[in-house]
Amino acid sequence: QLSTTFIAFIQRYIEQLKACEYYECITRYCYILPKPQLVSTLTDFLMSLQDTELRIELITKSKSVLPPQIISKISGNIAQRIIDESIEYWKQHTQEWMRIEAAVCDGIEEGSEDHHKIDSLMCLKIVNDNYHEMLCRTNQLFMIFAKQYKWSAMQQLFLKMHQIIELNQKSNSSGGGSGSGRDEQHFNTYACFKRYKFVIDAYLTWKANHYLDAHLISAQDKYRNNEMLKQYVRSLLSFGDGFLNPCYCAIPPLMFSEINELRYVMLKRLLRVLYTFIGDAQQYEFCVELMTIFADEKYAYYKLFEQDKESIKQLIRRSKDAKIELIKCQQQQQKHQQITRNTR
Repeated sequence: QLSTTFIAFIQRYIEQLKACEYYECITRYCYILPKPQLVSTLTDFLMSLQDTELRIELITKSKSVLPPQIISKISGNIAQRIIDESIEYWKQHTQEWMRIEAAVCDGIEEGSEDHHKIDSLMCLKIVNDNYHEMLCRTNQLFMIFAKQYKWSAMQQLFLKMHQIIELNQKSNSSGGGSGSGRDEQHFNTYACFKRYKFVIDAYLTWKANHYLDAHLISAQDKYRNNEMLKQYVRSLLSFGDGFLNPCYCAIPPLMFSEINELRYVMLKRLLRVLYTFIGDAQQYEFCVELMTIFADEKYAYYKLFEQDKESIKQLIRRSKDAKIELIKCQQQQQKHQQITRNTR
């Protein structure tokens, strides 16, 4: 049992180590403290670091000093704080994330900070194996990455979390428990982000193969890639009563209007990507189909663009152009059939 005076002395000494930037020594002295003070002191110190790379490095080095359960508890605390701080930051910088555009339409590469958030979320699972909290936190992190246009981070998050979430959901369903309405909303949100991730995968697969020379990819494979992307887009847009419909989905602490802002930006970015696919793969019928889905009152996606009517006008123009191209294709086919009949 350590005396209060001695604990206060250690904490003052740790403050001096921080001031002198002797960071690697701090963990060893924190270990002297009782567990509650150890966890809170080290969590506060690591969160105070602006250099995420340094934070990750120190957590890694701490593994040689601290027991695994302490590391997990600290990482879990950091995960909660990081996610909450990220939510608050992007909530205060709405115009910034809404203007983010990837130069080549392929999203923005994830960084070490994003890996740190995902790894910390895994530690949160170890500390607090609460399916409902994990589901909510995963959706929050999906939302943060979606705002930042970080496709690859969304893919990595899905790979780490999908088994945990889907096995628990299956277990809850087989157990006969329907769960609360709020739980259902959280799983609907996850299902929407999952479908968005599948669209990303399908688009990147299409792009990686579509422009290859004919001897490197068969016409059948190209056709399969085209159909796969279209099917995933349909699944995304026709899910329930619409992608991330706030009446059936929830992302605490976002309000309805904030979720609709996210939907608008994600769909606008998606359209930009799909225009490349439609034009280069000559998928004109699919362009008309997109126009039909966006105009469907069941989903009312067009209402998300009330402050950006130009985007909807562009979709309408592209749909009209696609119909013209379809007519041209039909005329060419009829002409070809006529020539074939005349040569017989």
